[in-house]
Amino acid sequence: MDVLSQSETSGAPPSAPFVPHPPIAPGACLGRAAERSSLAAWAASDNPLLVLDGPGGIGKTALVWRWFTIEAPGQIPDLAGLIWWDFAESDAAPDTFIRRTLAYVTGTEPDSLHDRPLAACQADLLAELRRRPHLIVLDSAERLLGAYYRMDAAYLTEDKVAQEAASGDPRPRRCADPEHGALLVQLAGCAPSRVAVVTRLFPADLQHTDGRPRPGVQNLNIGALAPDDAHSLLSSLDVRGSQEAFVQVAALADHHPFLLRIIAADARRRSHGILDRWAAEVGRDFARFAPMLRRPALVRAALDNLPSDPRRALNQIAGFRFPVGSEALIAASPLAPPLPPRASEPRRWQAGYSQAKAAWDAYQDALREREAAAQQDMPRLEAALQALDDAGLLRLDADRDRYDLHPVVRGYAFAFLEAAELEDIFARIRYYYEAQPTVSGDAVRTLADVRPRIEVYHALISAGRLDEAAEHYRAALGRALLGRITTPHQIIELLRPLFPGGPGTLPALSNPRDQGYFAN
Repeated sequence: MDVLSQSETSGAPPSAPFVPHPPIAPGACLGRAAERSSLAAWAASDNPLLVLDGPGGIGKTALVWRWFTIEAPGQIPDLAGLIWWDFAESDAAPDTFIRRTLAYVTGTEPDSLHDRPLAACQADLLAELRRRPHLIVLDSAERLLGAYYRMDAAYLTEDKVAQEAASGDPRPRRCADPEHGALLVQLAGCAPSRVAVVTRLFPADLQHTDGRPRPGVQNLNIGALAPDDAHSLLSSLDVRGSQEAFVQVAALADHHPFLLRIIAADARRRSHGILDRWAAEVGRDFARFAPMLRRPALVRAALDNLPSDPRRALNQIAGFRFPVGSEALIAASPLAPPLPPRASEPRRWQAGYSQAKAAWDAYQDALREREAAAQQDMPRLEAALQALDDAGLLRLDADRDRYDLHPVVRGYAFAFLEAAELEDIFARIRYYYEAQPTVSGDAVRTLADVRPRIEVYHALISAGRLDEAAEHYRAALGRALLGRITTPHQIIELLRPLFPGGPGTLPALSNPRDQGYFAN
């Protein structure tokens, strides 16, 4: 079965898989015989829910995507439908998942469910999953958990999250919104359907207090590759060398698939793809690092070895929290001329209107000139993106015009940026999203409808412009969000950056009126 060739609309017949956002360049899943056998055994078991947990870059998505598209349809009898949902996408909130999945499994038009109470949609979805067998994969499910339920989740590095998760406090592993935790527990009782939860952290909501999985829940931890699988992966990456070099490089990468890809790309660039040469000339510099420090060192080296244009392009893509298209990359290109100083659109009743109008017109002319220059610089940007792809640092789906970075790359790239670089990166992101159309008034039904406004707010926060962010929130977001399309937990996460001192303190805003507004 080729999932990508099937319909991707919610109103599709049950035989057509529902995959709103296929994984971008998940990579080939070579080997993993034990894990694939475990997936087949779970499919035949009495446990409706499987948690596949493991660190970022270990190959969870590649493994499950292969199983979902090739093996699962033959292992789960009488499947009525298949659903792949990625919580790391911009329009993937749990309420959207519930409504769109219900539309798919019932053959209902999605728009007809927007005004239906969410609780009723959830009850109907669970009932349908219990009536006919469906397979659901929930990828990037860590985004529901306390450790990742935050505006900057896309930029978090694994080591930072691991410190919180290892503290013994279950809150980083518990769903930030109790309703989401309750949904996971209910999905564990949805036989004959099957739900695979792919996550960096095991959700505490699916465990007893002593750590045992709840009834109906099974666990499959995804770890390092077996030695033979690591050898096969390296062999597929256009590198060559002695058996000793293959073993040495695999051990250096801790048999971690993502790190093996990074090393192979570096070996092709520096050592003509000869692993013996790379191990002797480069690998020995990393062997002295402890395993926990080797990953950031290898990624840092891969980034530092990039030429200027690819590195600047990578840093810009790292600023986007979600996959974007070429339109966004061109508009926010760091290779284009700098953005002109901002000017505010004048109002006819304001004092000094003529001067303000002239400044506004000049600003618009400067933006058009920059856009024209960005179009002319397209070959340069394309060359930078190709260099990133060759280095194994870019995720690209050319057919769907989607560009992204692996979470591991984004986390470390973001961590290495200076304040001035961040301000320029988020100024360009703000410029792109301010030009995007948005839905207004009663037509706003989901977070996706106001996503451009949210991303402008996030860009202002990330650039340290808290006063402007607060003003934007009040003018463009507050009324649309409050009590309409968000939960209190989502509002709290949006506003948390305004309170760097933590709960119980005043927001870090210069205007007392804004301080009072957000404190209340």
